[in-house]
Amino acid sequence: MRAIPILCCLQQGHSHICVMFCHLHVLLWCTMVLFLALLLGCLPSSTWTWLNNPCKLLRRYLKKHPTACLRVGALMAVLSYLDFFSTGVQRVALSTAANMCKKLPSDAADFVTEAVPILTNLLQYHDAKVLEHASVCLTRITEAFASSPDQLDELCAHGLVKQAASLISTSCSGGGQASLSTSTYTGLIRLLSTCASGSPLGSKTLLLMGISGILKDILSGSGLVATMSVSPALSRPPEQIVNLANELLPPLPNGTITLPASSNLYVKGSLLKKSTAGSSSKQEETSGGAPEISAREKLLTEQPELLQQFGMDLLPILIQMYGSSVNQPVRHKCLSVIGKLMYFSTADMIQSLLGVTNISSFLAAVLAWKDPQVLVPSLQIAKILMEKLPETFSKMSVREGVVHATDTLAGSGSSDPNPSEDPQNMEPGPTVDLPTVNSTLRITVSTTAKAFKDKYFPSDPGATEVGVTDDLLHLKNLCKKLGSPIDDHKSKSKASGNRFVDFSPGKEENLLGVITEMLSELNGVSTFEFIGSGVVSALLNYFSCGHFSKERVSEANLPKLRHLAIKRYTSFIEVALPASVDDPKRAPMSVLVQKLQHALTSLERFAVVLSHSSRAHGEKGLRDYSSNVVLIDPLASLAAVEDFLWPRVQRRKKETPQEKN
Repeated sequence: MRAIPILCCLQQGHSHICVMFCHLHVLLWCTMVLFLALLLGCLPSSTWTWLNNPCKLLRRYLKKHPTACLRVGALMAVLSYLDFFSTGVQRVALSTAANMCKKLPSDAADFVTEAVPILTNLLQYHDAKVLEHASVCLTRITEAFASSPDQLDELCAHGLVKQAASLISTSCSGGGQASLSTSTYTGLIRLLSTCASGSPLGSKTLLLMGISGILKDILSGSGLVATMSVSPALSRPPEQIVNLANELLPPLPNGTITLPASSNLYVKGSLLKKSTAGSSSKQEETSGGAPEISAREKLLTEQPELLQQFGMDLLPILIQMYGSSVNQPVRHKCLSVIGKLMYFSTADMIQSLLGVTNISSFLAAVLAWKDPQVLVPSLQIAKILMEKLPETFSKMSVREGVVHATDTLAGSGSSDPNPSEDPQNMEPGPTVDLPTVNSTLRITVSTTAKAFKDKYFPSDPGATEVGVTDDLLHLKNLCKKLGSPIDDHKSKSKASGNRFVDFSPGKEENLLGVITEMLSELNGVSTFEFIGSGVVSALLNYFSCGHFSKERVSEANLPKLRHLAIKRYTSFIEVALPASVDDPKRAPMSVLVQKLQHALTSLERFAVVLSHSSRAHGEKGLRDYSSNVVLIDPLASLAAVEDFLWPRVQRRKKETPQEKN
């Protein structure tokens, strides 16, 4: 035992020679035997003194030659008898184990499988550092086995999936999530994604334990326990979480939904190579080339309530995330999960999902935005819905504007947007530059849109408008009734030398009756119908007495105009906020405000530019603050954000002697 350290010291800088002649194997097991003997009290405590050099030497070998150490059983050596050591020694042992798992060889299963149960149990450990190192070990082991479903199943058989899922849960009673670093937390999500896509047992375990509810809580930020000030998920990108949701569902048959290539760019290492070729394709291919029913699809077919609960939990929040995210890959992955849900769900399941979200309105918004990357997959999802629930979605597609948007894409080829007066056709913001899109993609979008429209909504030769409902026509007629008397009155005022002519009480009553009918109709109209009807313009025209954004009112007519406007506001409030309504949410004013908010969300085209640089090149007046995570209240004003950030990024200049004086 004394001779080996001396021999190694004589060969400093040539440690590979010691590895070659198996000195490492002898050193490792001799050190283990001595450790065990000391723990059992078979050797005097003075042995620690001369055992120090072999231990340091062993740590040096583990750092320089992790694979060689792994092959001689070093992983089990450092993990055995952990409970007998102090927390500090346990941290060093787990850190060493994590280093050995960094670059696992192809035959790693023979050396690490025995250690998996120990590492899995350590995920319940009270010490944050030990827990984090154990998580890193398991993440690296799982990624090394990503191409082998049998080995992944063996890992999952030790309870790995359940333990990892409990750590990422926002309701983790031990506060495990709060104690994990961002990289480790993301690594655990990646671990679960690997198990979900490559292991039939892993995906089954996750679905049966209700992983969709955990992901819902993470993405929505709910379920925070009292010991956590902020959920770690809220300060981390959602890419891996959405990817996990995508991997939990079976892969789609080729050509069903053509997703952008960026939707496969989340998974690192060996899992990336596997996922780009199609998740879990190994166990889903047959000799004839036709895909078999995967283990995930078979499970969801046998227990459809799992898929239904998955959709009820995640579909609304995925749609919300798609609308609020500026990261295109995240949006593409959200669309992938939504497409899979629609494809694998039965007609009854989709019907129940309509109670928690409006999928047609979502598709209409995606098509109206005209992001060329997602137009074809959105049309393919709309096709799936039309095939499963033709009666329901034929009506909803017209009401929500899917047909209108499809007709626009089919006619323009999505290459030369020519928006009409309808606000739904507003030209997209600077982030979507349709003229520069590949011409092949433009043709594909136009062809797909035309095929969809011709198959499900063939043109009527006698029809003048496409995708117009009776409710929309009725609202348009009411807007005309409201606007015509005001325009006629304005013409009379001009004819009388721009002298303001008072409205008769009878006409005011008629106008108020039209507004009352208009407000009652808003309850059943969609956002698309609300925008296309012109209600907003008609109300602005009514309140401004026909002078909104037009020629300036003369000073002589201003008092009378102000008096009439106040009278109209008062009458409108009496109609829109009646005292007889018990529930304020059902008041006409509440419905109008809600429709206005939805219309603003649908029409806003704010350009968002993603930049990875923290400051401009050569900028010396600002400090780098990019490594800090700042959580901002959604209702905070820009001034409040500036007041918070400015003291932290400004670089105070040094005062000159003259300035000090």
